[in-house]
Amino acid sequence: MACAALVVSAATVVGVKAYNYSQMSELALANIEALSQAENTVTIIATCKRSDSYCEYSCKVCNSVWYNSRFWRGYKLISARGHCSKCGAKINE
Repeated sequence: MACAALVVSAATVVGVKAYNYSQMSELALANIEALSQAENTVTIIATCKRSDSYCEYSCKVCNSVWYNSRFWRGYKLISARGHCSKCGAKINE
């Protein structure tokens, strides 16, 4: 009987330690949430056409500027949609 109680106690301790080890800390969960929200707000899809100006979008809410690195110099921004990476404002122009 004592051996059975010892085995059950040991299994309980090991199980509790394994469960606690597998749980993420509050800080880790907050970091994951913040990173996932940032990924959702960074996307800007733009149409750029060859011209003498730059392919850039200036957010009207926070005045941050987005540049399309592929079509920055010598291309003009025709349209942009998505979200501002700095303030998260919706872009649909």
